Amino acid sequence: MTSLALSAFSTGYADARRWHERCERRLTRNFRPLAGVERRNENTERDQLMPVISKFYGIVIRMLVIRPFVARFHAIYGNCELIVGVAPLRVIQGDAPSRVRAMVLEWAAQHQGELLEAWNRLSAAQSPLPIAPLR
Repeated sequence: MTSLALSAFSTGYADARRWHERCERRLTRNFRPLAGVERRNENTERDQLMPVISKFYGIVIRMLVIRPFVARFHAIYGNCELIVGVAPLRVIQGDAPSRVRAMVLEWAAQHQGELLEAWNRLSAAQSPLPIAPLR
């Protein structure tokens, strides 16, 4: 590889890194602190930005609104995390035991309207209402 090609590659990388850093700053600047946020660790931004919507059988349901994405929530069980789309109801990303996945999808099907309402409230910088656990 010639030195000219190598310098072009490293310049492109530096530009991409600067763009990524600007996006991160813009993203964190646009988040407002939410009322009702459960904080397990004061130093963790995730806990400050993702309010707990529901808890059942050791599964914690949290929601984080990022405008370009469709309505979604995070189901956290131990070290496993699922990201679940609300409309349509499907697992977008993550891995968890099959029974946890089944319980999360069953709960989401029962409360799909409430999940969309929570998404809309968070989009308007309001705290979401709690949703009943799976029974």
